[in-house]
Amino acid sequence: MSEFPGPTDPVCLIIAGYDPSGGGGVLADLRAARACGVRAVAAVTAVTAQDTKTLTRVEPVAPDLLRAQLDLLRGEFPVGAVKLGMLGTAKNAAVVDAVLRELPEDLPVVLDPVLAATAGGPLFEADRLDALRALFPRVTLVTPNLPELAVLTGCDPGTPPGRSAGARALLALGATAVLVKGGHAGGDRIIDELHTGAGIIPFTSERLVLPKIRGTGCFLATAIACGLMDSRALPDAVANARGLLLDRLASPWFPAGGNGLISDFT
Repeated sequence: MSEFPGPTDPVCLIIAGYDPSGGGGVLADLRAARACGVRAVAAVTAVTAQDTKTLTRVEPVAPDLLRAQLDLLRGEFPVGAVKLGMLGTAKNAAVVDAVLRELPEDLPVVLDPVLAATAGGPLFEADRLDALRALFPRVTLVTPNLPELAVLTGCDPGTPPGRSAGARALLALGATAVLVKGGHAGGDRIIDELHTGAGIIPFTSERLVLPKIRGTGCFLATAIACGLMDSRALPDAVANARGLLLDRLASPWFPAGGNGLISDFT
């Protein structure tokens, strides 16, 4: 009997929490990878009890269980990029830090610094943010929204100078680039800003008049990681991921009485 060959196509390695509603976390990440035509595998950092509106419980996985997941996945699948989402605890962030140091230095790593759930409730230890910041020297891109930027840096994200100061602070911590997502700002247009050592590139789109949609940050960060895996330049990967997200937001899915989810279909 002939054996099937081992995998040759690289995968996007997703490290994030599990949201049973599929609005965020690894299920949203896998949806984004599929939309990009990229294979993905996922290591779960925490299990949550939530629907589209309410978070009632968070159980981080044990650090040795997270490490076991990552060792097995890396041993079988060729990793082409890494997407980091909810890490849950400083101990799990330390596990991820150790694993990243074992991967090739030029491997793209995108960090969505998930600190709180859309449904409400913390998703990382507020007094242990240094463990999250310690990952930045190994990260290609950090994608904070405005509240996350404020928490991580102490900046005032309500003004352009404040956002720029926050982005510079994250670059100073070692991140190669920072995408400041402007969705929480007012106005009829959303402006996301890509900050690098070379300057700032703005990405602008009209604000869609929609009820609350969950998982947009997860989807965007994963789509960017998939673009980098395909050797796109960072600005092109960001532009392509934003376009893909906007396409999916044109037809969101609203469960009965709940917040919206990004559709699997366009």
